[in-house]
Amino acid sequence: MAVRNSQIQSTVREYLAHWPDETAGLAPLAAALQEDVPLCGRHEFQGGGHVTCGAAVLNASGDVLFILNRPLDKWLLPGGHLELTDASLHAAAVRELVEETGIPRSAIGAELNERKPLDIGLYQIPANPKKNEPAHWHADFCFGFLVDRPELHLQVSEIGGFAWKKSFDDLIPGLAQKLKSIDR
Repeated sequence: MAVRNSQIQSTVREYLAHWPDETAGLAPLAAALQEDVPLCGRHEFQGGGHVTCGAAVLNASGDVLFILNRPLDKWLLPGGHLELTDASLHAAAVRELVEETGIPRSAIGAELNERKPLDIGLYQIPANPKKNEPAHWHADFCFGFLVDRPELHLQVSEIGGFAWKKSFDDLIPGLAQKLKSIDR
């Protein structure tokens, strides 16, 4: 069963109840949800963008895993676009984590924040003429996971490397503070 806008809308509503100061930053997503435009496919641009899901992966030292995204040439959390087989936003984040890093599902330990997103960020994506994609936004729903001594097998077609970072507020503002507020 594919993710539906109604699931996205209820997740955003619950998230903003906890982080109301982020309402303005998520306005384009809220407007697209209000208009009920499709947001779940990688080729959906009617509302100006679409939903993606990511994973904040913490190791035993509290470091967070970042991957070098080849197409964007940026350090990001593991993650990506929704697929029709994703039953939930959380399931999409787990699938992307496993695909991009090779960390087996069995090596993923505790899940942070009770399967609710730790962060929802809106990120601008530049136009990609090779893929016939206009500039658009990604509303990235970030879920948290603990792993113990993970062995990574990167998806080399998309991932150029990885790094465990203690400090990353310059990459994802506010995520470090949210991680500190979650019971582990």
